[in-house]
Amino acid sequence: MSTRILIPTLGKKCLYNCIDSIHKYTKKPYTITLLSDGNTWAEAINIGLKEEKSDVILMDDDIEVRKGWLNNLNEYKKLADIIGWTLQRPDGTLQCSGCYFYRTKEKFIFMDNYHDRTRSVRLTPNISTSCAFIKKKVFDKIGIFDNTTYKNGCHYEDSDFCMRAVKAGFKIMVIPETVIHLETETKKDFKNFKKRVIINKHIFYNKLNNDKKYIKILEKNNFIERC
Repeated sequence: MSTRILIPTLGKKCLYNCIDSIHKYTKKPYTITLLSDGNTWAEAINIGLKEEKSDVILMDDDIEVRKGWLNNLNEYKKLADIIGWTLQRPDGTLQCSGCYFYRTKEKFIFMDNYHDRTRSVRLTPNISTSCAFIKKKVFDKIGIFDNTTYKNGCHYEDSDFCMRAVKAGFKIMVIPETVIHLETETKKDFKNFKKRVIINKHIFYNKLNNDKKYIKILEKNNFIERC
């Protein structure tokens, strides 16, 4: 069965490197769908998802895959419903290897990326959808990305999606296979980027900290670390 890859894009130069890397390092059958409609990332992705009838890989257009990036996916699919690749910057530093939550002295819960060198397969409450595999049954049960609440279109739509998935009983996993993420290439095309991120950040954290069911799930699975 062909692997479905959805790429929302603004037609930047990095898109060509993204596609070239897929062509170079993907030996299994695949199809690429470019999504240029929509005013935000989530809106573009949602347009593409409405036409999909199978599992998909979501990929930002500033991702460059590496050799063997899909080799073990079929095995990972037996263990989890949402799978995130480890994201690495071009200079070799680690950007994201899954996420964890921590509680402040004021008992407010925050989220951060793992930046360690564990390079292991592990369950996690949250992954970046810059490069992620998601089963069709997840969308069927919890819906697509929330582009109404997070209408500013800069971050946290994927965190909200993962929150809903965990509450619905789905498993999320981060894998050691690495892809390159040109993070700055994405950010510099957004106007008032920092301001829009802050707005969405407040929306997400208010929702998180008022969701007792979700917090209990995080605690039960030891996903909240002590500081």
